[in-house]
Amino acid sequence: MKNILKTFAIMTLVGNCLYSQVVEVDEVVKLAINNNLQIKIVEDDIKINNDKKGQTLALYKPKLKLSGGYIHFNETPDIVQVANSLIKLNNGVDLIASGLASMNPAFSTAASQLNQTEYKDDGLNYSSVKLSFEQPLYTGGKITAVNKQVDISIDISELEKKKSISDITFETKKAYYNVVLAKRTLNTVNEIYKDVEKHLSEANSYYKAGIVSELDVMRAKAKLSEVKQKIVQAENAVEISKAYLNFVIGKDLPKDFEPNETIIPTNLNESYEDIENKALENRIELKIYEKKSELAKENKKVISSQKKPVVAIQGEYKYEGTDLTEEDPQWQIGIVGSWNIYTGGSTSSQLDEASSTIGKVQNGIELAKSSIKIDVKKAYLDMVNSVESIKVAEQTLTQATEANRMASVSYSTGYGSSMEKMDAEAFLEQAKNTYDNVINQYIVAKYNLEKATGMYY
Repeated sequence: MKNILKTFAIMTLVGNCLYSQVVEVDEVVKLAINNNLQIKIVEDDIKINNDKKGQTLALYKPKLKLSGGYIHFNETPDIVQVANSLIKLNNGVDLIASGLASMNPAFSTAASQLNQTEYKDDGLNYSSVKLSFEQPLYTGGKITAVNKQVDISIDISELEKKKSISDITFETKKAYYNVVLAKRTLNTVNEIYKDVEKHLSEANSYYKAGIVSELDVMRAKAKLSEVKQKIVQAENAVEISKAYLNFVIGKDLPKDFEPNETIIPTNLNESYEDIENKALENRIELKIYEKKSELAKENKKVISSQKKPVVAIQGEYKYEGTDLTEEDPQWQIGIVGSWNIYTGGSTSSQLDEASSTIGKVQNGIELAKSSIKIDVKKAYLDMVNSVESIKVAEQTLTQATEANRMASVSYSTGYGSSMEKMDAEAFLEQAKNTYDNVINQYIVAKYNLEKATGMYY
């Protein structure tokens, strides 16, 4: 019987190839992955984190800043007006104001005492050009920890992308084989229709010959009407399953799309223990939790750095005055540092919070392991049960096929009744539907087990 079913599946596939476009499940999965918005969002996160990496790496490097400005007063100004005007300038120019005040005591005095003494001159020019730099020497490990945090965030984003791909792969395959099941059901109903139609034709002939009563004809007609209604329902189920598949992949497949209906069930070749160990090794959820644990530990290091001194080297090289061509450069260099000796308990509180977060993530890891074991156990048992159910369904289908054949022969030769024939047809229809359902259960169980063990990563 199994060989007959395989042959039938291959013939169906060949027939579909001649009149429609057969699309393999892997092709559909690729379409789903390429069109999935969640995957695109995760890819954006990866790009954002890579951009952040460039920002954090810059913390290791010296900072150079070039500033300068020029001010001209075309009239004899009020000394306070001069100081206030200089101060209002932004960025580098406001540095000129402060530099001017420090170099000219008269400016500083006038600004503080609101001296209205006028500065008698035809005008005033003042320029400044300054190059400053700063290089961190020691930050208590903060820069290193921040860079590691970004690296870990990138790893998490990559893992989340893999998980999204796994999820969409599973959902796509499940939707694909829902189409397969719907089409199998439609094919089964069409075959039953042909059988009942033949039965009705024979009943009409026998009725005209006076062999059977009109009741046989009426029963056959009623059965045919029933099967017609089932065909309509089955056709609708095919369209609905195709529409859902289009929804999952985010793109409409060709209207003449046909799935590859070739399905060959296989027994499990691995023990439950091996499958469980594989799941604990491969599942993305665990890897994400482990990365989050690393992230939490690095965050604690960042907070701990607040209790340590910060040391940097600073310097500047500048020209400033009323005529830069006549001014000598000024430069300075030195080491600066700071140390938060006491923060009112804020840092300690943050450290406690960070430690609690680490503990929370560790508990999440243990919970994830338990959840994964349950997933694997259920998927494994469903797989085992589906394989055994297929064996029983195959035997039943063989018996139903033979019973229908014998009933057809008996009715055709006038030895069997119409009721016997209709019972055999109903038995065969039920057996075919049961077989299709257990095949679908096998497929779902198979993909559930693959997902549970991290096969889609």
